[in-house]
Amino acid sequence: MIPFQETIDKIKNIIAAKKIGGKVFDKDVAIELGVSQQAFATMKKRGTVPYREIMEFCARKKISINWLFFDQSAEMLLEETNKFFTVRYFADIRASAGGGAEVFDENYETITIDETIMRNIVGLGNTELEAIHVDGESMEPTLKDGSIVFLDRTQTDIA
Repeated sequence: MIPFQETIDKIKNIIAAKKIGGKVFDKDVAIELGVSQQAFATMKKRGTVPYREIMEFCARKKISINWLFFDQSAEMLLEETNKFFTVRYFADIRASAGGGAEVFDENYETITIDETIMRNIVGLGNTELEAIHVDGESMEPTLKDGSIVFLDRTQTDIA
């Protein structure tokens, strides 16, 4: 990780690119990070990095946090990052034989799954999957009670 002062200098350069004329000061960095000038001065003196504020700054400016802290380009991270998929996991919804129901706006959590596991589950291609639990024994032996099934809502021909 690069030293905190170098991170501050990078942030100043980002601010300067948008600022018309004049030098960028620590107070400008404090304003961009949403902290008081006094708090920023204390952080700088102690070498305390305001990670949350910097992450929010990066998100607002669409800047890679890895570039800011580690000098890593976003392109360099793309291949590794694409090895993970996000799946909406509906822990409270159960699949069972019968009439079924259309479910929208239910509570879900987002889980991240490694590419290798996804290949074993559904193969590569679709990353817009959802997951629910199987409830009951009515679909055995194909689907076992308590199993998690992955749904691809883009599929219209269900087999």
